[in-house]
Amino acid sequence: MKDRIRESNGVYRGVALIMLVASATGLLPAWLDEEFKLIAFPVLFASVGVELFCDDSTKDVRAALKNAIVRFLIPYAAFSVIYIIIRLMPFFDMSNESGGENFQGLIADAVSFYGISVLWVFPTAFIAVAVYCAVVRFMSARSLTIMTALMTLSFTVIISLTELFPYNFIIEGGTGAGGYMARISIVFLRGLYGLFFVCCGSICTEFSSKVKERRMRLGIPGGLFLAAGIATSVLMDMDVDWQKLYFLNAVPMLFASAFFTAGLWFICAWVERVYPLNFFGDNAAAVLVSFRDLGALGLATLVGDNIFKAFDNNFATRLSVAIVLIAAEIVWILVLRLPGIRVIVGKK
Repeated sequence: MKDRIRESNGVYRGVALIMLVASATGLLPAWLDEEFKLIAFPVLFASVGVELFCDDSTKDVRAALKNAIVRFLIPYAAFSVIYIIIRLMPFFDMSNESGGENFQGLIADAVSFYGISVLWVFPTAFIAVAVYCAVVRFMSARSLTIMTALMTLSFTVIISLTELFPYNFIIEGGTGAGGYMARISIVFLRGLYGLFFVCCGSICTEFSSKVKERRMRLGIPGGLFLAAGIATSVLMDMDVDWQKLYFLNAVPMLFASAFFTAGLWFICAWVERVYPLNFFGDNAAAVLVSFRDLGALGLATLVGDNIFKAFDNNFATRLSVAIVLIAAEIVWILVLRLPGIRVIVGKK
């Protein structure tokens, strides 16, 4: 049963990565781009909850923390250094960098665990896993899910009513003490959302694991949850930035992302295995750290632009970007799986 769940989780993460990478290309229609931004990161965190459900050592906090450090904090530290070095190169455009357009801003983002680029996912996952493993020693996963859901909803309501934009405090604080405190605060707030989706993944896995025969029954709740997520997101403007905790319609966004997270899991649990998705999903950390900041996306975009100039064809552009991205990611995955290197993406 657990092997089957792990295979489904590979598909689950693979779908999330496709959404994340496709959104980053800038080639999607606006409405689809917003949907993918809404779904991708919650599904990645929920996939961590699926793993925790299958992990018999979850209640051993020391072992869980050690494993979380290897999986999340070592890649974060290693690629923070790599990203800073890359961004200090003269030809790199730093105009869109979070937290600052200089060395001090990059250091502040890295040291505070706010995260450069997509690296914010790693400390968020670490906080979620650490809290989950510490608390499930004293209460059931269902109780933790209810408590976390209420806390997350309460904070989301506050954001909605006050129109709070946490990233403004980073802008105002810059790289001073205020800026560091703002960054650290956002890290823990992200951890709350991360914990919520980790709990969602764990609970959904518990329910799906009870369906031992005729697993196609999982398609029914999967379809219903997806329909609820689509309905909620269509009715509201879902402008979302999980890194900066910017939500244009915060409460509907939370419900829509939870619906999508649950629906996709039930569909993936029904499907169980799709090899290309499993391959990328099982190497999620390598894809996450390489698709944008190690040149895969830049190379694909460059090729796509040249194809467009040659043929003046948007379909050819999109196809060429997809092909080059997939090829580049396969190369990076193989490189980052080499002995002695794999440790920097959390592989033992």
